[in-house]
Amino acid sequence: MESTEVTKRRILDAARTRFTAYGFNKTTIAEIATDTSMSAGNIYRFFSCKHDIMAEMAVEYFRESEASQREVLKISGISATEKLTAFVVQILKSTHNLIVETPKIGEIVDYVHENKRDLINQHCDVQKSILAEILAEGNKSGEFDLPEILATADIMLQTFMIFTDPSIVKKYSDHGASYEDLEKMANGVSSLIVNGIRKK
Repeated sequence: MESTEVTKRRILDAARTRFTAYGFNKTTIAEIATDTSMSAGNIYRFFSCKHDIMAEMAVEYFRESEASQREVLKISGISATEKLTAFVVQILKSTHNLIVETPKIGEIVDYVHENKRDLINQHCDVQKSILAEILAEGNKSGEFDLPEILATADIMLQTFMIFTDPSIVKKYSDHGASYEDLEKMANGVSSLIVNGIRKK
């Protein structure tokens, strides 16, 4: 008999495949149940509705994204300025991978924005914490001169929304922007910010 975690994993994987192929709105619990060789009733033992499945998928994405961004903190031999740029590029990479792997991401993003703001706020808090560490490192090394690190990190995250919001990245991609174009843009935004916070 498989564990609860294994069963939940099967449900989430089946739901992700369905949402990717047909979209969230056109997917039913019954279809997810069929794909996992379970009854719909068994699905409901783990998730009260498909919205809960989607929320769990959003949490997983946020955690994976945060983990990849934390890796930037561990890079040795580069300056805080370079880490800041790497952080912005990593944000873009996570978002771009998401829209490539989940073409019908719009429905999911809209739902999370409208109904699960707490998840987004928690994710932003983690990102702000990571960014604050980079800025603090820059202050210590003499690269930056920031009296209000957390406030600055918060403002920066608002600026980086162009790279964190899947709907915005998807719009650029739909209008012909390649990943390389977007990364060039991320590097440009990072350079502008660094010029503004660099110690004079």
